[in-house]
Amino acid sequence: MARNGGFRNRFCYTLSRMHHLVLELVNLGLSEKEATVYLALLELSPAAVQDVAAKAGVNRTTTYLLVDALMKRGIVSTTMLGKKQLFVAEPPERLLTVLRLQRRELEEKERELMAAIPLLNALHNSRKEKPQIRYFEGAEGMRTVRELLSEETGECVQIVPMEDI
Repeated sequence: MARNGGFRNRFCYTLSRMHHLVLELVNLGLSEKEATVYLALLELSPAAVQDVAAKAGVNRTTTYLLVDALMKRGIVSTTMLGKKQLFVAEPPERLLTVLRLQRRELEEKERELMAAIPLLNALHNSRKEKPQIRYFEGAEGMRTVRELLSEETGECVQIVPMEDI
């Protein structure tokens, strides 16, 4: 019986570790299924789509779509073995390159937004004399309200449900 318990503990540890890796990849921007397929490919590479689908627990047709998406991200490539197409996971270090690319793209978007803010402000009716009624929801809405209230001067009325107080 002790041997079964040891196997079960190792199995649970492996599942927990795999789940952690899936979450890390999702945090990088992959979908859960993309992450699962990439991890399967890391173990199997090079591999046929049927083998990847079986290892990842995803149907074969969906696996083709997921592998295509991963290829566009640059973390999966293909090779031919005779007439058979096999898929290969790029080394995990390639994920750093993907992350750096995402950072550059985000920085570029921020620069573009900063350039557009003066134009957006010109369109925004910023007259403070008239009353403003605005609705915000959720945690992000509460953060926005706190930020707006910290910038305001003068009288301000805030209406919130009793259960939120």
